[in-house]
Amino acid sequence: MRIYLFLLLYFTFFSLYAQEKKEILFVGNSFTFYWNLPKLVEDMAKSRGLNWKVSQSTSSGVTLEQHWNSRKGLKTISLIEKNNFDYIIFQDRSHNPIRQLDSTMVYAKKFIKLSKSKKSIPFLFSTWFYQRYWEQKYPDNKIDLIKNPYPIESAISRISNEENIDFIPVGRVFKFFQRRHPDYNLLFDDDKHSSPNGTYLAACVIFAKISGESTIGLPSRFFEYNEEENKWIYFNIVDNNFAALSQKISDEIVFQN
Repeated sequence: MRIYLFLLLYFTFFSLYAQEKKEILFVGNSFTFYWNLPKLVEDMAKSRGLNWKVSQSTSSGVTLEQHWNSRKGLKTISLIEKNNFDYIIFQDRSHNPIRQLDSTMVYAKKFIKLSKSKKSIPFLFSTWFYQRYWEQKYPDNKIDLIKNPYPIESAISRISNEENIDFIPVGRVFKFFQRRHPDYNLLFDDDKHSSPNGTYLAACVIFAKISGESTIGLPSRFFEYNEEENKWIYFNIVDNNFAALSQKISDEIVFQN
């Protein structure tokens, strides 16, 4: 058993060492860190032999404006200035692109400019629209989802076009998946944050967008062996059918949209 583990770790390390290292930073809030989305993306890359180091600057409920002004103990500006990230993914508070578009535009553009000055490639994270929660919290602010089925993406894509950068269409993929496979719940009990399933799906979209590789065949379970405790630790588990559906739809939207 020990020999097997040694060989597994050796070949994994050798494979990663041979790959060019990519540094990636996630900037956001709970929609970014729920169920440890950044680590899941890193583990997906590792499963393909890609040498990605994924870091995060996150705090619950924060906006890009709060990131920019270093509120709630955030040090996002300093983190970007002191490091050479290959990619930086920015996510404003989930409904801000609808409720406070001016703020989202101002601070997204500030971060995009800073990223480009550091030779980093910026992405905007377009999250999902959680309709039930919206209707309960803002009953007087109706959104016509027939005319505008992707209200958050509409705002994010506008900024993306103006700044000539790309965005990650997680919300669009969520919508497609829910239409085709309504039996799977992508949201947590609060009808707002992603469930473990939703987080896996989001990770597939992000992995495909950054790597340019198909997600087909990615593992449905991600785990590590803890030598000190002599046990395997599982970080994310979805059933094989859900994983296959997630990969298919992610590829469809990212590569055929």
